[in-house]
Amino acid sequence: RPGDWEIWNNLGNARRLSGDPSGAVGALRRAAGIRSDVAPIQVNLGSALADAGDMEAALAAYRRALALAPEDPAIRLDTARLLRDLRRFEEALDLLRSGTSGPDELIETGRSLSGLWRLDEAERAYRTVLAMRRDLDEAWLELPLGLGRRERRRLSHTRDRV
Repeated sequence: RPGDWEIWNNLGNARRLSGDPSGAVGALRRAAGIRSDVAPIQVNLGSALADAGDMEAALAAYRRALALAPEDPAIRLDTARLLRDLRRFEEALDLLRSGTSGPDELIETGRSLSGLWRLDEAERAYRTVLAMRRDLDEAWLELPLGLGRRERRRLSHTRDRV
């Protein structure tokens, strides 16, 4: 049934999971052509495009998904992660500020702040996460990384002054 967007969407997901990103992109573009108003198709297409290495097209798909479902925290978080991967840290932070601030969003906020070398703010974000949930390994891993970056930066500035 060539007009069944769900079949194309499922085929795209299956191809993506089987390691065929270009096949996934083709099937998901077909699904999006049939139903451009379904946010999960755009998310799936964005993921497949990222797997295929076309990050700007992936971002465009995520932005379409976000426009279709602006209150969806998972889409907002995935879009912020992609923006961080593209080193567009300020855009990621703007997007994260406009949504919820649960543990996943705070970890991503810390990562984007670290990318901007705003290490004190990143540390606060990680410590806030740990105050909320002590069991989050990601926060425990990111906190010492940020502290290490800050110490290396401090040492490099100290050497520059000597």
